[in-house]
Amino acid sequence: MENALEKNNFYNEVSSLIKPLMLSAVEVRLNIGAKKTSLSVYLTKDGGVNSDDLEEVYNLIHLKYKDRFSDLTLEISTPGVSRNIKDAGEFKFFISKQVRVYDSSLSRWVRGTIAEADNSSVTIDNVLIEDDGENKSLPSERMNISFENIKKARLVEEGVKKGEKK
Repeated sequence: MENALEKNNFYNEVSSLIKPLMLSAVEVRLNIGAKKTSLSVYLTKDGGVNSDDLEEVYNLIHLKYKDRFSDLTLEISTPGVSRNIKDAGEFKFFISKQVRVYDSSLSRWVRGTIAEADNSSVTIDNVLIEDDGENKSLPSERMNISFENIKKARLVEEGVKKGEKK
């Protein structure tokens, strides 16, 4: 999984704009079309994002970019509880959240709680290594997984086991 989030200049620009509000941008998607531009920003913060935060960021970003982009369509949202993690740089935003990653070095799915993330890896606590061949899980306390070994990752709702719906 690539760690390209902070190499994106527009992402960095939007992140700097909202940082004084104690918010972080998990993802910024800019789509410039011939007649309209759409901008989606997914936010997080310690303690959770509320509707006032969403409104404040909407107003701030709209004011900043309405003249720069013609016919701007703006979406401000949270990442959701079962988000697909698209960039390795996102892991740092989800410390203490439950995650399920496919580790290519094990050829297995690994489930647990994100404890730490840096520029090259993520550390997961309370690990369960799923072994589909025998329908059992192999427990481990802590595991560090290099981003280069992560092929897929997804946040999972707390307490939801594989195959269950909440």
